[in-house]
Amino acid sequence: MDQGTLFNMLVKIEQQSVAGSFVLCAPKTENMGISWIYLLIASLSESVWLYAVKAMDVKAVKEMGWSGLFSDPLHAKSLLPFLGYAIFGAGNVIFLSMSMRTIPASTAFAVWMAVALISSKLIDTLWFKQPANGIQLLWFAIIIIGVIGLKRGS
Repeated sequence: MDQGTLFNMLVKIEQQSVAGSFVLCAPKTENMGISWIYLLIASLSESVWLYAVKAMDVKAVKEMGWSGLFSDPLHAKSLLPFLGYAIFGAGNVIFLSMSMRTIPASTAFAVWMAVALISSKLIDTLWFKQPANGIQLLWFAIIIIGVIGLKRGS
Protein backbone atom coordinates (compact mmCIF):
# COMPACT_ATOMS: atom_id res chain seq x y z
CA MET A 1 0.00 0.00 0.00
CA ASP A 2 1.49 3.32 -1.02
CA GLN A 3 1.42 6.51 1.04
CA GLY A 4 -1.23 8.17 -1.15
CA THR A 5 -3.72 5.32 -0.63
CA LEU A 6 -3.06 5.25 3.10
CA PHE A 7 -3.48 9.02 3.31
CA ASN A 8 -6.80 8.87 1.39
CA MET A 9 -8.07 6.13 3.71
CA LEU A 10 -7.16 8.16 6.79
CA VAL A 11 -8.85 11.28 5.37
CA LYS A 12 -12.00 9.27 4.65
CA ILE A 13 -12.05 7.83 8.19
CA GLU A 14 -11.53 11.32 9.67
CA GLN A 15 -14.37 12.77 7.57
CA GLN A 16 -16.72 10.01 8.72
CA SER A 17 -15.62 10.52 12.32
CA VAL A 18 -16.17 14.29 12.20
CA ALA A 19 -19.55 13.89 10.47
CA GLY A 20 -20.55 11.30 13.07
CA SER A 21 -19.61 13.58 15.95
CA PHE A 22 -21.86 16.34 14.61
CA VAL A 23 -24.72 13.88 14.39
CA LEU A 24 -24.15 12.84 18.01
CA CYS A 25 -24.23 16.49 19.17
CA ALA A 26 -27.35 17.41 17.22
CA PRO A 27 -30.48 17.80 19.35
CA LYS A 28 -32.93 14.92 19.23
CA THR A 29 -36.63 15.61 18.91
CA GLU A 30 -38.12 12.72 20.86
CA ASN A 31 -39.16 13.21 24.51
CA MET A 32 -38.99 17.00 24.27
CA GLY A 33 -41.65 17.38 27.01
CA ILE A 34 -39.70 15.42 29.60
CA SER A 35 -36.60 17.49 28.77
CA TRP A 36 -38.42 20.65 29.83
CA ILE A 37 -39.34 18.97 33.11
CA TYR A 38 -35.69 17.99 33.59
CA LEU A 39 -34.71 21.59 32.91
CA LEU A 40 -37.19 22.85 35.51
CA ILE A 41 -35.85 20.37 38.07
CA ALA A 42 -32.28 21.47 37.26
CA SER A 43 -33.21 25.13 37.71
CA LEU A 44 -34.93 24.56 41.03
CA SER A 45 -32.00 22.42 42.18
CA GLU A 46 -29.73 25.33 41.29
CA SER A 47 -31.78 27.64 43.50
CA VAL A 48 -31.71 25.25 46.46
CA TRP A 49 -27.98 24.73 45.88
CA LEU A 50 -27.49 28.50 46.06
CA TYR A 51 -29.08 28.68 49.50
CA ALA A 52 -27.11 25.64 50.66
CA VAL A 53 -23.96 27.58 49.77
CA LYS A 54 -25.31 30.60 51.61
CA ALA A 55 -26.01 28.50 54.73
CA MET A 56 -22.60 26.81 54.85
CA ASP A 57 -20.54 27.51 57.94
CA VAL A 58 -17.07 26.16 57.33
CA LYS A 59 -15.82 27.47 60.65
CA ALA A 60 -18.44 25.48 62.58
CA VAL A 61 -17.55 22.29 60.73
CA LYS A 62 -13.83 22.81 61.40
CA GLU A 63 -14.51 23.39 65.09
CA MET A 64 -16.68 20.28 65.28
CA GLY A 65 -13.99 17.95 63.97
CA TRP A 66 -14.47 14.23 63.45
CA SER A 67 -15.01 13.46 67.13
CA GLY A 68 -17.80 16.03 67.41
CA LEU A 69 -19.65 14.43 64.50
CA PHE A 70 -20.20 11.21 66.42
CA SER A 71 -20.38 12.48 70.01
CA ASP A 72 -23.25 14.97 69.64
CA PRO A 73 -25.85 14.63 66.88
CA LEU A 74 -26.63 18.36 67.11
CA HIS A 75 -23.13 19.10 65.82
CA ALA A 76 -23.97 17.18 62.67
CA LYS A 77 -26.64 19.81 61.94
CA SER A 78 -23.91 22.10 60.64
CA LEU A 79 -23.20 19.49 57.95
CA LEU A 80 -26.68 19.76 56.41
CA PRO A 81 -25.80 22.68 54.12
CA PHE A 82 -22.79 20.72 52.84
CA LEU A 83 -25.03 17.74 52.19
CA GLY A 84 -27.50 19.99 50.36
CA TYR A 85 -24.63 21.48 48.39
CA ALA A 86 -23.54 18.04 47.20
CA ILE A 87 -27.00 16.61 46.50
CA PHE A 88 -28.56 19.62 44.80
CA GLY A 89 -25.36 20.47 42.95
CA ALA A 90 -25.18 16.96 41.52
CA GLY A 91 -28.92 16.97 40.74
CA ASN A 92 -28.53 20.30 39.00
CA VAL A 93 -25.77 19.04 36.71
CA ILE A 94 -27.43 15.68 36.03
CA PHE A 95 -30.85 17.11 35.14
CA LEU A 96 -29.36 19.97 33.10
CA SER A 97 -27.32 17.51 31.05
CA MET A 98 -30.36 15.25 30.59
CA SER A 99 -32.42 18.19 29.34
CA MET A 100 -29.75 19.18 26.83
CA ARG A 101 -30.08 15.84 25.07
CA THR A 102 -33.07 17.30 23.25
CA ILE A 103 -33.06 21.04 24.00
CA PRO A 104 -30.33 23.08 22.29
CA ALA A 105 -27.61 24.04 24.79
CA SER A 106 -28.04 27.80 24.35
CA THR A 107 -31.80 27.60 24.94
CA ALA A 108 -31.41 25.23 27.88
CA PHE A 109 -28.78 27.44 29.50
CA ALA A 110 -30.83 30.61 29.09
CA VAL A 111 -34.01 29.02 30.47
CA TRP A 112 -32.10 27.28 33.28
CA MET A 113 -30.48 30.53 34.37
CA ALA A 114 -33.72 32.53 34.11
CA VAL A 115 -35.78 30.05 36.14
CA ALA A 116 -33.02 29.78 38.76
CA LEU A 117 -32.76 33.58 38.96
CA ILE A 118 -36.50 34.12 39.29
CA SER A 119 -36.97 31.32 41.83
CA SER A 120 -34.04 32.68 43.86
CA LYS A 121 -35.61 36.14 43.89
CA LEU A 122 -38.93 34.63 44.97
CA ILE A 123 -37.20 32.80 47.82
CA ASP A 124 -35.39 35.99 48.83
CA THR A 125 -38.63 37.96 48.81
CA LEU A 126 -41.02 35.44 50.36
CA TRP A 127 -38.73 33.52 52.75
CA PHE A 128 -36.00 36.00 53.68
CA LYS A 129 -38.27 39.07 53.41
CA GLN A 130 -35.94 40.95 51.06
CA PRO A 131 -37.65 43.90 49.35
CA ALA A 132 -38.67 43.78 45.69
CA ASN A 133 -39.49 46.94 43.79
CA GLY A 134 -41.42 47.64 40.61
CA ILE A 135 -38.35 47.98 38.41
CA GLN A 136 -37.12 44.53 39.48
CA LEU A 137 -40.53 43.06 38.79
CA LEU A 138 -40.55 44.67 35.34
CA TRP A 139 -37.18 43.12 34.47
CA PHE A 140 -38.28 39.74 35.80
CA ALA A 141 -41.37 39.98 33.59
CA ILE A 142 -39.10 40.65 30.61
CA ILE A 143 -37.01 37.58 31.54
CA ILE A 144 -40.18 35.47 31.72
CA ILE A 145 -41.29 36.74 28.30
CA GLY A 146 -37.86 35.80 26.92
CA VAL A 147 -38.07 32.30 28.41
CA ILE A 148 -41.52 31.78 26.92
CA GLY A 149 -40.19 32.95 23.56
CA LEU A 150 -37.25 30.54 23.74
CA LYS A 151 -39.52 27.64 24.65
CA ARG A 152 -41.95 28.39 21.82
CA GLY A 153 -39.09 28.77 19.37
CA SER A 154 -37.53 25.39 20.10
